[in-house]
Amino acid sequence: MRPDTSIDLERSVLCSMILDQDLFDEIADIVRPELFAAAPAHLAVAPLLIARRRAHQVVDPVLLSKDLGTPGILTEILASDRGDVRAHTEALADLWVRRELVGIAREIQRQAGNEPSRALLDRYAARLAALEHSRHCPSRLLGDVMADRLNELEAQWRGEAVREVFPTGLSVLDNLVGGLRPGHLFTIAARPGVGKTALVSTIADHVARAGFPVTIFQLEDYADALADRAISRRARIPSPLLRDGRRWKDEHWQRATPLLAAGANLPIRVDDAHGRTILDIAAAIRRDAREHRTRVFVLDNLAEVVLRRAEGFESRLDRELGVVARTFRDAAQAVGAAPVLCVHLNRELERREGQEPRLSDLKNSGDVEDASHVVAMLYRTGPRDLSINLAKNRNGPTGRLVLHWDPDFMAVEG
Repeated sequence: MRPDTSIDLERSVLCSMILDQDLFDEIADIVRPELFAAAPAHLAVAPLLIARRRAHQVVDPVLLSKDLGTPGILTEILASDRGDVRAHTEALADLWVRRELVGIAREIQRQAGNEPSRALLDRYAARLAALEHSRHCPSRLLGDVMADRLNELEAQWRGEAVREVFPTGLSVLDNLVGGLRPGHLFTIAARPGVGKTALVSTIADHVARAGFPVTIFQLEDYADALADRAISRRARIPSPLLRDGRRWKDEHWQRATPLLAAGANLPIRVDDAHGRTILDIAAAIRRDAREHRTRVFVLDNLAEVVLRRAEGFESRLDRELGVVARTFRDAAQAVGAAPVLCVHLNRELERREGQEPRLSDLKNSGDVEDASHVVAMLYRTGPRDLSINLAKNRNGPTGRLVLHWDPDFMAVEG
């Protein structure tokens, strides 16, 4: 018998399913035929048995054995100890994942000399991601969920530990959205040059100062551009001076030098590798969450993600962008992190000069709106005003607010 199977666990679960529909219902969300691989008899029994239980058909051991065409095939199964059927099935699911991982590793080893590395990465990253989402959570009583939420609210009221929320540091924005939340996609939309990168950089500073690590996927620019913004913003050095160090004066160096110590301590990481698919980014999210405990991920910009149509995807661009947004959101949710997504608004907005943006202005990304919990649309209403139309807020009010924009230091304050 293979070390990544368990004949006793498989017999126990099969016995439970044969003898009691109620026991099957306890595991219906996770049990699948492929979990059973320890014996040829199990490979034959499991698919037929699961299909009948899912259809709520009567399962008679004698008739089941006759249908399988092998007398005595159920003898050892029915003689097994049933035990905790839920725990046993979860253990089988874990063994199945191990078998799949071993199989993937062997395939990669066989194909490593025959396929380009990029093709291998794309194919197997998708399969690994599918393994991550292969386990289903059982439904819960609404009353139990309500009780959990009341306990959280009571903890807030008492000033005790609460569900993690990451304040943006911009009070007028936090008053409406309550901060960034794990798994809640916060989409920031604007025309190029309006200030969305400055806004997310400012938010990243505040989140990091609160002790929560941040990773920025800088696909629209490069890490040095973010560094220039940070130097200008934190040291209050006019942004034009970042283009030429020969124009600096002693006062500028006096303000910038402390950043070499203080800035290094802020837990903000920049990943500026371009030409990436959303599966590449999802893999990086898992890695950074594991290695650096990242709690907020910023993807700047949606339009720069490489789209590779997979089987079953519709050819419409907005549908594919919606898949990217949902995959980014779900990857962050899986590691308990908050996702922030930057997107462009279409040029139609420029023809309506003086009007605020609306949800229909999201560029080729109607499905992104559906994937988002919050959509904040940026526009300029004055030389030092950065206005936001909070056009969608799934768990709170929408509205309009104004932040202070300082173009000299590429800084946003609120």
